[in-house]
Amino acid sequence: MTFLISKLAVSADVSALERTRDMVPDIVSDRIELISITPEMLRADFVKSPEFSVLIDAEVPAAWPSDGWDENAYNYLLERMEKYPEYRGWSRYIAVKPSDGGRRILAGGCGLLGPVELTDDPEIGYGLLGAFQHQGYATEAVTALVGWIFGHAHVKSVHAQTFPDHCASLGVLARCGFGFVGDGLEEGAVLYRRWRE
Repeated sequence: MTFLISKLAVSADVSALERTRDMVPDIVSDRIELISITPEMLRADFVKSPEFSVLIDAEVPAAWPSDGWDENAYNYLLERMEKYPEYRGWSRYIAVKPSDGGRRILAGGCGLLGPVELTDDPEIGYGLLGAFQHQGYATEAVTALVGWIFGHAHVKSVHAQTFPDHCASLGVLARCGFGFVGDGLEEGAVLYRRWRE
């Protein structure tokens, strides 16, 4: 499925879109905030609209998007959001809080592959822009996200896939309490899981 997005698709009343976003609170930790992604944000992000920064209430670095945020990822997320509009909060942007009291900065993305309400073992993914890697932000984001996921009583475990040569990702999973399970679904991938305590 390919979606074609015009600038008209994101030129709606921004204040109305902000009210929609506010229905799902950010997940907040010490240094980051996980912003619930809406279809409007995703469309504005994909076409690089200036309204994207307003919708997420964060600075957007020139290097955005991070690795993995390609057309396939946008299409997948938008399709899932449109298929399950009643479920929100499962896909998030990672924003770093400013140390000087300024505006937060978009650093990456994390989330589930679909609504948490539809599975008791959701899969998560995450990624950061290069400037924000190796500073503990991914570990902090995954820790916060997993805490939010386990706030849903029906969830028994959370899993993630990565590749054996992605040392940074393996480290994030280990620090967040995930254990090696075996081969992943994607060729060459490995599967890690964290069980509810």
